[in-house]
Amino acid sequence: MGAAKANNSKDTYLATAVTFIVIGALFLIDKLIHFSSIGLPWVMNKDNMLLYASICFPYFSNAINQFGFCVCLGFG
Repeated sequence: MGAAKANNSKDTYLATAVTFIVIGALFLIDKLIHFSSIGLPWVMNKDNMLLYASICFPYFSNAINQFGFCVCLGFG
């Protein structure tokens, strides 16, 4: 069997761009106010970057049902 080809590259690019923007914004904010100095050193841990990506990516792509994702996160 061949690999399945995704036909939603536009959504994937949007989700990737938003994820990079969020992570970049966190780095810029960290350079300005230093999360560790206000008691939030966990915000910039490398492990949490993967968590941020796993939250941003499905929310901005149509990979999963939007309503179901919001309910899973407790926003619904």
